[in-house]
Amino acid sequence: MSAAITGPRRVMAATVRMRVRSEKRDEVIQAMTGLMTRARRAPGCLSAHFYADSEDPNAFTLVEEWRHRRDLDRHLRSDEFAAVIGASFLLSRAAEIALDLVSHQGGADEVLRRRLVATPARRPRKGQRPRPGRRPD
Repeated sequence: MSAAITGPRRVMAATVRMRVRSEKRDEVIQAMTGLMTRARRAPGCLSAHFYADSEDPNAFTLVEEWRHRRDLDRHLRSDEFAAVIGASFLLSRAAEIALDLVSHQGGADEVLRRRLVATPARRPRKGQRPRPGRRPD
């Protein structure tokens, strides 16, 4: 990722959050590892990662980034992704699936820049007194 907002680079992100039954944990890890390997080779796949939660050993997140919506749509219709949907019997509850259009990306320099930008003082609401130490606008 670049150090500043890159502007018009847009990606489609698919995020699947799941909590698996403890006895099916290893089976899910194996299945998701295979899915990521195949997804990464698919046309338009920019990245695919499977993360374990640091606090809950049975909670996982699958994050995929796709160059174009048509690439993501093709993947969602694929047999590989059908396996994710079909694996619901391995989960302790229904998976949460989110599809997002990411229109801008930024890195550490962007975070620092935003932290240093002064936020404008807010006017007190009608009927409120200004906070001590602040000038009213």
